[in-house]
Amino acid sequence: MLLRRATRLARVYGGGATTAFVPGSSSSSSSSSSTASVGADYLRGRSIGAKALLGRRARQGSLFAVANDVTVSEKRVRQQLNALLADERDPLAEARRQSSAAEGFASSARPFPQRPLVNLPGVERVRDLPADPITRLFFQHQGDHALYYGTYDEPSRLDEDRVQLEKREPKDWTFNVFTPVYDFCHRLREASEQRKRFVIVPSTIETRGCAKVLLDHGLVAGFRDFRNDRAFAVELKYFQNEPTINIIEPCSYDGKTEFEWSPKMMRRLMNAHGIHNRLIIYICRTADNRIIDHIQAVKECIGGRGLMMAH
Repeated sequence: MLLRRATRLARVYGGGATTAFVPGSSSSSSSSSSTASVGADYLRGRSIGAKALLGRRARQGSLFAVANDVTVSEKRVRQQLNALLADERDPLAEARRQSSAAEGFASSARPFPQRPLVNLPGVERVRDLPADPITRLFFQHQGDHALYYGTYDEPSRLDEDRVQLEKREPKDWTFNVFTPVYDFCHRLREASEQRKRFVIVPSTIETRGCAKVLLDHGLVAGFRDFRNDRAFAVELKYFQNEPTINIIEPCSYDGKTEFEWSPKMMRRLMNAHGIHNRLIIYICRTADNRIIDHIQAVKECIGGRGLMMAH
């Protein structure tokens, strides 16, 4: 019975089965120091790439296990962290090194692709970029969605196993024609997102009228070359580095669909947000070719063709 208990204690505390083992005694401390020195030699002898970590957290490769490990010096911890992070950044680096060493490949004739598989998000044609090389660096930002866009010549590289949605072909060619108001709205929106001071927009009766209404409501700061019959510049307005135009949207997204707003619809728009809505502006074109907002339309009790909304 006593022998079995001593064996169990030895299993727990690390002593031999036959020794009289007490946890706090000098023999136990010497044995623990010897095991620690063996462990330190074991850690020192291994390469940095091999994760010298012990325990469940460590085996899973947790960065916290490395950082909170008190048995290793700070420099060693930094080396381990760098090795772990490098392993996360390029998991196949070690295998690549081994395969190239084993097969004796030159660096240019390796079996893995030399250029990245997905192009960085940016503009499609070089002529769309500004000529200044420094400006070029900061010009090529389109966001994450650009990764999934494809051109006609080179479609996007997506999973072939996934369901591919068809491109929506327009029913008629007029559905592909974007109106000047559509162009006007999206140019203003993109320029204000990029914090530009001026944006050049197409000049038609409708776009000039919409710009005038936006100026009356204080959403833009002014114009340049307003009398030009092809294009003019809108000066954008900002408050505390935020654009005063919060949302600006065209009414119809193509040249085919047109929306006629009745006088009752205008009153509905007045009451859409709260009792009297003067914050969200709905701009229409009347029968006598005036471009007015919904507030003026309600005053005159008339309707018109819907052009855009902004607030």
